[in-house]
Amino acid sequence: MGNKPGWPQVVFNSGMLLSAPMRYLFLALLVMRLLNFGASRSFAVAALITGAFVVIGSIGV
Repeated sequence: MGNKPGWPQVVFNSGMLLSAPMRYLFLALLVMRLLNFGASRSFAVAALITGAFVVIGSIGV
């Protein structure tokens, strides 16, 4: 999408910067719900750390 004609790169970059934290928020809410259903704490920590790397990678830090 970012390299297609008709879609300026700034629109793509802005969308990624806005969507990355929203994805992490969704992951955090999902992990909290899974903890209520009996998931282990180590799973929660691993999922949040993996999610942090995904968010950092998608915004290009």
